[in-house]
Amino acid sequence: MIKLVNIQKNYSEKQVLKDISFEVKKGSIYALLGTNGVGKTTTLKIISGLLKPTSGRVVIDGKEMDSEEGGQISADIGFVPDHTFLYDYLTGVEYLRFTAEMFQVPSQRTNDYIKKMLEMLKLSQDGNQLIKTYSHGMKQKLSIAAALIHQPKILILDEPLTGIDLISGKTIRTLLKEYVKQGNTVLLSTHLLELAHSLCDTIGIIHEGVFAAEYQSAEHSLEEIEEMAERIYT
Repeated sequence: MIKLVNIQKNYSEKQVLKDISFEVKKGSIYALLGTNGVGKTTTLKIISGLLKPTSGRVVIDGKEMDSEEGGQISADIGFVPDHTFLYDYLTGVEYLRFTAEMFQVPSQRTNDYIKKMLEMLKLSQDGNQLIKTYSHGMKQKLSIAAALIHQPKILILDEPLTGIDLISGKTIRTLLKEYVKQGNTVLLSTHLLELAHSLCDTIGIIHEGVFAAEYQSAEHSLEEIEEMAERIYT
């Protein structure tokens, strides 16, 4: 579904990504694991089409991102950044309607979606409150709902559960699992190994701009991956 081939990204003389190559299978949840500042966010932005790589190729569903079909590919992706960018003086419902209009989602489908998602994310009682009154967890859940409103095939999330309370985290995990059951794909970044192992099918480790290793969660225990990751980091 997602394929990166020898991706490099340079800022002036600094090389942030060094020949990154990996694949994400359709209908799976894939975690990019790494400490802060190793290139996870840059990688996700390149896949989302928000950044252009210095060199290398991004292939989504068999199509090159850097091609005439790039615009359509981007429309099939929902992206949630590590810091939410929401309009504080809109209500949650107003923000979802605004996002739906940007993606030209039919009004009836929008109404049904908003009702369903607010119930699933436990935001029904807060949907008509201003976003500025929302907690961090509520804003994160609203951001995910907005990213999915146009029914993309791929959802990309940058550190989605950092600073999230236990209940909100459980709700988001359930939502992501239901999303991939429909044949969609999730790619997320995290520095939390336990989250990556419990939620994701595959874990790819990035360290100092290099794709250092890849593990299948079903084939290795949390302790085994933790030991291997520590060897990479040190």
